[in-house]
Amino acid sequence: MSKMTRFKSIPLVLAVLLIAGVLLPSCGKPAQAAVSTGSVSEKLAAAQELTLLVDNRFWNLDPQRSTMINEWLVINHINEGLFRVVTDENGFEKLELAGAASYTVSVDGLVYTFKLRDHAWEDGQPVTADQYVDAIIRLITPENAFSYAGQVEDIKNVRAFQRKEVTADKVGVRAVDDKTLEITLEAVTPYFFSKLSVPVYFPVRLDKIGDNSDESWGSSPEKTLSNGPFKVSAWEKGTSITLKKNPAYWDAANVKLDTVRLVVVDEDSTRAQLFNNQQLDAVAGAADYFAGWKQRADSGAIVQLERFGGRTIRIDFPASGGISGLTGNTKIRQALSLAVDREELVELAFNGLQVPAYGLFPKGLSLDGRPVRELIPEPLTGLSARYVNDTASLRALFQEGLREENYSGSLDSITLKVLTYETVQAQKVMQQYLQQTWEDKLGIHIETEIVADRGLNMQKIMEDQYDLSISNNITTDFNDPLHWLRIWDHSVGASIYFGGYNSPEYDAIIASLNGVTDTRQRAEIYAAAEKKLIAEDFQVMPIYYGQLDYFVQSYVRNLHFPSISTPYEFSRAYILEH
Repeated sequence: MSKMTRFKSIPLVLAVLLIAGVLLPSCGKPAQAAVSTGSVSEKLAAAQELTLLVDNRFWNLDPQRSTMINEWLVINHINEGLFRVVTDENGFEKLELAGAASYTVSVDGLVYTFKLRDHAWEDGQPVTADQYVDAIIRLITPENAFSYAGQVEDIKNVRAFQRKEVTADKVGVRAVDDKTLEITLEAVTPYFFSKLSVPVYFPVRLDKIGDNSDESWGSSPEKTLSNGPFKVSAWEKGTSITLKKNPAYWDAANVKLDTVRLVVVDEDSTRAQLFNNQQLDAVAGAADYFAGWKQRADSGAIVQLERFGGRTIRIDFPASGGISGLTGNTKIRQALSLAVDREELVELAFNGLQVPAYGLFPKGLSLDGRPVRELIPEPLTGLSARYVNDTASLRALFQEGLREENYSGSLDSITLKVLTYETVQAQKVMQQYLQQTWEDKLGIHIETEIVADRGLNMQKIMEDQYDLSISNNITTDFNDPLHWLRIWDHSVGASIYFGGYNSPEYDAIIASLNGVTDTRQRAEIYAAAEKKLIAEDFQVMPIYYGQLDYFVQSYVRNLHFPSISTPYEFSRAYILEH
């Protein structure tokens, strides 16, 4: 059956949803790194001011306490760690030396030694190696209960310290002198450099922070301290944050922007009006305005940039079987996963401007400068092609799973609950499409529950009050597939938040990475783990890869759009006269 024929069967309620506006991410073209740096003859504008959108509110700018991507966006620009993330000519992330002037790695790959450049905090106090040590010890101190303490578990004796088996001086981070930082790892960790741009590694001033039980640090301009290119000038919670250039920054001569405003604007129509009036300097493509902006970009009036992101939107299954007691069965999960025509789904819900996902690893990931999805073929591709239009085989799979669960009722007697927190229009279309697909192809009933409150949604997940959960709640923290794979590694402990998957065989695959540094060998192990998780156990169902088109004013230069770590990198951006 052709897709055109299948489209005609869409019920009226879904067709109505399709007419409404949706956000339009990228159509899979090669990502561009940033707006061109321009030529030396270009003239700078007198007012070096940049205004950008942020989609989420930000409440805490404490480098060790914060957990949100937009908080990290601000922290990355008011603070300076050892490295800074920018993008290469293909749009993939790369690291540049920042707080570190140079580094060496020992022959055995365990000891990293960083020479810090001479730079200072905004109050004139020097940045020292001790302050990096303080950040790590503060992060991993159990009493502080910081969510991202697991980020630094590659460092020697971190877990032993958290178990109170060793004291802080035995943790593998030390100040050799004021300008020399030494980090010793538990084992060879090829991706360790990519983690060093995460804010939890940034230096802190304990003389300013005070008692760690006081959560007010990082909650206002007065409760932040900059050693980065900008400092917080004003902050209206839930509305905007304003950054001003930090004259004490070590590379202030190359920071041209005087002011950066990060604003929250919820309505697409308002965003479009602000962008069209040049009151916003960049905007993500939205359905009602995409074609017009693209036409302007083709004429050279504005610039269109495409990037792959660090998200894979997916469905998680509860290992316990969920409310129905059925989705703990592998064959039932397999039938649910393979029934979905991902090509058709992204065409209907996103006008074809998302990329169907037949694997777990996001398109924005790279290994040694090569896209991960080029190195590791998507494991669901062949299976999906075989089953997606074979209703009889899909139902046979589902029924075989029912027999394994000793369920004697008919397919029509089964109702599965889908849990989601998404309320935007495109997601509603996707929910309707999934419901129709499973009901038509498998002969079962689907009930969708939207719980927009994230805390309550997570509570339902922890209590297994669902059969399937639509999720986009994982952002890649560092540029390596292991970030994703460890989520379902039972020995790590995070899987309880994502269905409770527990597979000794899967855990053994992850453990086999220890000591492996060769990229090809690591890619083979990553591929085996990904296949086990989504194409053998079918514990996770990938749907589509997150990516966006950005439209940028033509007078903006050197604005980067990293794929993983932060939405923007503007520390060396500037504005041309216009």
